[in-house]
Amino acid sequence: MSDTFPRQHARTQRLTLGEPRNFTISPDGARIAFARSATGSDPVNMLWVLDVEGGTERLVLDPRNIPADLGALTDEEKRRRERAREGAGGVVTYSCDGDVTKAVTILGGQVVVVDLMTDEVLTPAIAPGVFDARLSPDGSLIAYVRGAALCVSDLAGNERVVATEPSDNITWGSADFIAAEEMGRQRGYWWSPGGTHIAACRVDESAVDVWHIADPAHPERPAAEHRYPAAGTTNASVELFVIEVATGTRVPVLLPAHREYLNSVSWSGGGLIAQTQTRDQRAVTMRCTATNITPALAMVVKKSQLSRKARQARSTPVAAPTTNSPMPKTASPSAAFVKRAGMVLVLRTPTSSSRGGE
Repeated sequence: MSDTFPRQHARTQRLTLGEPRNFTISPDGARIAFARSATGSDPVNMLWVLDVEGGTERLVLDPRNIPADLGALTDEEKRRRERAREGAGGVVTYSCDGDVTKAVTILGGQVVVVDLMTDEVLTPAIAPGVFDARLSPDGSLIAYVRGAALCVSDLAGNERVVATEPSDNITWGSADFIAAEEMGRQRGYWWSPGGTHIAACRVDESAVDVWHIADPAHPERPAAEHRYPAAGTTNASVELFVIEVATGTRVPVLLPAHREYLNSVSWSGGGLIAQTQTRDQRAVTMRCTATNITPALAMVVKKSQLSRKARQARSTPVAAPTTNSPMPKTASPSAAFVKRAGMVLVLRTPTSSSRGGE
């Protein structure tokens, strides 16, 4: 039987196996962490480190050496892989600390921590069944989602829940269906640069319609219930909170109520930046929350309004918005003009004297 292209395409999972992927570069540029399988027909990804100066690669984690069932995936991980069209196994996602000296991944529902400098592999005494593990910037703590709860553990496995609610329809730290399926946001929480806070999504699906989906491969099983926001129906309610890791204290991030979609969240040197969007996808809001976790600014420019005035704005000074008006009034050196993908955004950085990005 000849080795035809369709067979090669299937065996190599669309010619992706054996290719380096998931790159993470250390801040000093000395090393690069990445995932890669051994050959073009090996579906199990391993974790590697490239020494940039010497040009040498080191294998730091081979999933086959971990006493875990690589096929034992949580329901959340199965859904994430389906949305990402992920067909490989092993290390398909991982997270590093701020200096890229440690990495954490989940294999068979078990948390695995790797020291990228010494190649030491640690499996903390954390009960299996977790999802989306991420190291704190200093590498001393691990955050992850267990069911509907957002949890934090040290490297010894001392777990504590930082956010949860008794309702089965409310989750903490996970992306809602629209964000994960349509907007590419697969995560629902973010460590602050200092590691003292976590920005986390609270998703309430109580008002979302229930669909009953049967498994054609197992017709003897009852249909499973899924909360699915079909077009034109009610979406999940998504809120954003900043949680103090040490105490669990939550502070809500004030987002516009009429903007249903939380597109993206990230921490910067000035604080937390959250981008929201209207359901008709014609207006975007970017809100910056200062380092003291108080609202700083929101500015909206609708795509439909980007006509002659918007084009003229490219060559004219941009006025910074005041706290009393949603539109620019007076010029300010703290205003920044950004033109991206047909949208014009005006951001005004916080004038707080505090430093860092807690």
